[in-house]
Amino acid sequence: MRGKTLWVAAVAAGVLATSGAFAQWAPPGPGMWGPGGQGRPDTSRTQTRQGEMTRHGWKMDELERMFDGQSNFNRGRALTLAREIEAGAGEALWKQFEQPGSHGPSTRITPRILADFDTFKEYAEVLKSNAGSLASALEAKPTPQEVFQGRAMMPRGSTMPPPWAMHAPQRRAAPQQQDIGAVDLKALQAFAATAATCEVCHMVYRGRR
Repeated sequence: MRGKTLWVAAVAAGVLATSGAFAQWAPPGPGMWGPGGQGRPDTSRTQTRQGEMTRHGWKMDELERMFDGQSNFNRGRALTLAREIEAGAGEALWKQFEQPGSHGPSTRITPRILADFDTFKEYAEVLKSNAGSLASALEAKPTPQEVFQGRAMMPRGSTMPPPWAMHAPQRRAAPQQQDIGAVDLKALQAFAATAATCEVCHMVYRGRR
């Protein structure tokens, strides 16, 4: 696991610059199973899994747009997306790949996923852990002081009170109590780790188009 952790960390540095990288999943295609398609396996599980993975990609794309300023930050929506990704990871993810009919000509799964399924399961669990950390970090509501200290950032759509407002005696407590829309830097780090896990897993277990 140490090797994979270092690999994920290395990819995390550049993953935020890759826009739209998570929703590019190949749709089911025709298979060569003889005249009339005799012997074609049941592809319903494959199509269900691919649909869920596509939706997972959309969620990652939506979070990415919030983090890099392409769209306004919405804490409630971001939390929902992170929790949904967490729920769909771990066992809920790898179970979809061990079912009969999950592997065939309509998928981009490489043979390595079956040859090293235990490692694939570990990636799925790492994804669940990272998404959970992301959700937890998004629940935090940093104060203006934390933003000024460089421990939080102000994403697009957020409005922070001016510096003088924090020092006015009659308003000193107010900024501490309200949600100014700031994001803890731990959330950005957790998103980068989540995205990197996806990217590395795709590199190892998903074939080219």
